[in-house]
Amino acid sequence: MAEEVGAERIVVETDSLVLKQALQNSTHRLASIGGVICEIQALLATSFSSFVIEYAPRSCNRVAHALAAIGCKCPSSAGLRWESTPTFVEDLVASDRAESVR
Repeated sequence: MAEEVGAERIVVETDSLVLKQALQNSTHRLASIGGVICEIQALLATSFSSFVIEYAPRSCNRVAHALAAIGCKCPSSAGLRWESTPTFVEDLVASDRAESVR
C-alpha cells in the first residue's frame, strides 16, 4: 500500500525482534521461511529509496496492535478508512500517554 501511494521512504515497525533481525541481514536464509524473508527484503529494496525496520514491544504499541486486530477480522476486499481518528484509537493513545507520565 505504501508503494501504491508513492511513498519512497518508510519505517516498518514490528513487535517481533526475530523478524526485525531477519529482515536486516541474511542469517535466516536457510530457515523454513527464508524464501519469504528474501522476498520481503527484495521488495523493500526495490520499492523504496530507504526503509527502516524498528522494533516496538507490543506493550508499547497498543494502537498498532488494535488496528491490526481489526484488519485481521475483515475480508481482504474491505477497505478500512476513517474520516477522523476512531475513538478507540484516541482512548489508547491517551492511556499510553498517561502511563508514560507515571
